[in-house]
Amino acid sequence: LLPELEWIAVNCSGGRATVLVHERVQKPEIATRRGTCNIVAARTGIVTEMQVYSGDAVVKPGQTVLRGELLVTGCLERTNGLHYTHAMAEIYARTWHEVMAVSPKMTAAKRYTGEEKTQYALIAGHRRINFYANSGIPGAKCDKMTETIPLTLPGGETLPLALLVITYRAYEDAPAGTDPDAARDVLETAAEAYVAGSLVGGSITERRSDFTEDGALWRLDFVAECSEQIALEQPFSLYKEDADD
Repeated sequence: LLPELEWIAVNCSGGRATVLVHERVQKPEIATRRGTCNIVAARTGIVTEMQVYSGDAVVKPGQTVLRGELLVTGCLERTNGLHYTHAMAEIYARTWHEVMAVSPKMTAAKRYTGEEKTQYALIAGHRRINFYANSGIPGAKCDKMTETIPLTLPGGETLPLALLVITYRAYEDAPAGTDPDAARDVLETAAEAYVAGSLVGGSITERRSDFTEDGALWRLDFVAECSEQIALEQPFSLYKEDADD
């Protein structure tokens, strides 16, 4: 049931039990011919920091790299010939993300018509006794508000009864303008969350935005500068038949 254990034993002595466990020795991962890979750039940026754990780096901090460009090679040139390995690295770069977000300048709001309807029901234990036949206001959109009022005796003792008051307020949809400052806050929050969620590793270091009107829309052009982890593994094959597959 527990694959990480080699064996488990329970020794009982009097009223005391001792549990002995022995963890299974995990087999080391064996590199295969399909385990070779390079590290390429996941995004265009300026390299700021490199930690190469396996392979040979072909770029340096301060260098601008393009998306897909080779950063660390798994093909190693040594004095006794070529060697191949699974390149591994953490590489951070200054990157830039541009996002455009929009929201409508006009939205639908509720405008109450003044028509209201109140209904009553009695709650007695698990039973409910309605003092009405139909619910709501026919043909109208309604807000429904419910209030439960416990019933008490003059001395303050609570009865196992309660009055349920249900109020319906009719409304109709009406156009309403959105507040520009509120719209900008919403768009900036959404744009920043989108950029942050797209980062494999790293964070947003600087941000700027331009908020304008675009016809019937509010438009936000958002630019985020990031410190981003851009190392992306790209497997390669040593065998021609693998490349043909």
